Amino acid sequence: MRARIVIIGTGTTALCLALEFARRTNPLREPVLLISGGTSEPAALELCCHDLEGSGHALEARHGLRFWSGLWAATGRDPGWNACGLVYESGKEMDGSVWKRLRELGASVRKEGDRLLDEDAGTLSTENAGMALEALAREAGAIVRRGELAEELMVENGKVIGVKTSKGEITSTEIILAGAEAAALAPGATLVLEREERTELCFDGKQVEGIEADAAREDAPMRDLFSSEALGMGGAASAFENHFEVEEPDRSEAVARVSADETALPEQGGQVWVIAKDKSEAELLAVAEEDSNNEQGRLERRHCLWRAPDKSPVIGPVLLTQGLWVACAFGEKAALFAPACAEGLAARILDGESGWFSGQEYDPSREALNWQSRSR
Repeated sequence: MRARIVIIGTGTTALCLALEFARRTNPLREPVLLISGGTSEPAALELCCHDLEGSGHALEARHGLRFWSGLWAATGRDPGWNACGLVYESGKEMDGSVWKRLRELGASVRKEGDRLLDEDAGTLSTENAGMALEALAREAGAIVRRGELAEELMVENGKVIGVKTSKGEITSTEIILAGAEAAALAPGATLVLEREERTELCFDGKQVEGIEADAAREDAPMRDLFSSEALGMGGAASAFENHFEVEEPDRSEAVARVSADETALPEQGGQVWVIAKDKSEAELLAVAEEDSNNEQGRLERRHCLWRAPDKSPVIGPVLLTQGLWVACAFGEKAALFAPACAEGLAARILDGESGWFSGQEYDPSREALNWQSRSR
């Protein structure tokens, strides 16, 4: 088979790319094809919020928030978006230029005492978002091949000519490696990225009954709610429900909160997810086993985030291999930046124009990155 564009990867970025290219081309004559680049799972729930530490990605973040919050109304496809807002509990400082930039963009970000509030933030179910994007990409004419794994790129005279997959060969002169696992297919060298493990634990507070009043205290620190032996799983779920409660009837019953090494994210349907940094599966399993008869709390899974050493995404052409592009290293902001990344790469590949994420700070050949040579 021959394809105009081959996208390797199955995450949010890859699906946004498939949708964008299908919309901007005639996939009946020049197919846009999406195949898998690995087997790892993303986070079950992603937090999409403004960058409160720097204004460099403020516009891209704003674009992502508008994309996800408006997708259902625009297409009839539910991406699992929950407009819950976000509270930073740590009194994080913000530079004045960041405030100015966010105000220029119309962002609803404010400070209350030692807390920072981002009213535009929301959580996104990666499963729902993936199903919505795949359906939209297929409707636009893209070919999505689930279960077909990219195994090796085909390169001749420094130019990409296709990819060998678990089901055969696909010829193409433009291939995008979307995600860290897909980026490992780049010929001749491996992109060295920083890896961070996170663990996800889910609480379902809506079905919890018979918890003592003092167990649901509003002033309980997040780390106590997360790991208190006295509360157990049911008590922790009830405490989360009260801790995150807000009075605005047109918003979610809970807000996302960030405190120390834990982030609590509310999902559609009333569940609250705790995503912890640097905690092992055994540590969280010990928490879950405190009340083994309670099915409201359950350990879900661990996942990995990938970042470049300079913390900027890696987006652009791969050095010395014509027709090969990469988009990865978004860290926890993969879903937030995926819409802008897709639009920016489509503009560069199809029209030769600069757009989102086209600056030198994202280039795969920048000095801050390390491509570790390997023998083929």
